[in-house]
Amino acid sequence: MKKTSKKNVAGPKGQKTGRTPVKGLLVGVLIILYAIISLLVVKATWWDTTTARKPADQATKTVAITPSLPEPPDTGFAADSYVTIIIDDLGVSYNAANQLMDIGLDLTLSIMPEKKYSKRIAVSAMDRGFDVMLHMPMEPRDYPTNNPGKGALLVNLSDDEITRRMNTAIDSVPGIIGVNNHMGSRFSENCEKMATVMGVIKERKLFFLDSRTSKDTCAQKTAKEFGVPNGRRNVFLDNDRDKDSILKQLRALIKRAKKNGYAVAICHPYPETIAALKELREILQENNVGIKKISEMISYTP
Repeated sequence: MKKTSKKNVAGPKGQKTGRTPVKGLLVGVLIILYAIISLLVVKATWWDTTTARKPADQATKTVAITPSLPEPPDTGFAADSYVTIIIDDLGVSYNAANQLMDIGLDLTLSIMPEKKYSKRIAVSAMDRGFDVMLHMPMEPRDYPTNNPGKGALLVNLSDDEITRRMNTAIDSVPGIIGVNNHMGSRFSENCEKMATVMGVIKERKLFFLDSRTSKDTCAQKTAKEFGVPNGRRNVFLDNDRDKDSILKQLRALIKRAKKNGYAVAICHPYPETIAALKELREILQENNVGIKKISEMISYTP
């Protein structure tokens, strides 16, 4: 019988064939891939778990901080009378203005026009919730020996020039709500000139507070005639630049407020004044007297 050669074909069940090595290789590769994928899944799960448990101080260190304005101070008592304190002559020193704002009382800041820090102080004060006024230079009796400053209102100026200087000064200090006079013992006695001033203040929808640098002033009277919201200073706190003297004047202010229900004081950014004002909160509490911004105290029904 003629012999034939055997081919590598599939035989009976259980019989090995020529394809066995290839099939085994494929199975091995699949097993390795499965093992790798399993390891990757386990590692990913472990990474997520440990990241979730990472301490706060190991997390991302860049934190967005939203600045917030200070809340109005809580006096902690119900006052039966009030004072308003206006700080004049601001604009020369930003540091002094900042110290005053940091005291934590509702002080009113009156800023002179066109000084080095006038705008910066005004913007900072507005951002921190303080009332801002224009401290308008006016001619004193002893002018020119005593010069009130650049852009001052003088009695020999025309009405047009007074109007121009007023508007320039108002525009130079952002956010003002009212005006009071710097010096002005001569100018505030001239009712015709004050009428020109009040015309501008009324047009610009501001109020006027008479600093009363002269007993013969007609500033508040003229403001009333023009229907301009108005007020007046009752006490100067720091004519004597001594801390004890200023504290004495603060007590005089409180006494006046207790008698009339309110009182308005003017002072300046002197170191002695700042030191005295830092003690004011306790004095106010002892006397059951509160402090308010000028916008809360000014008369809007002249």
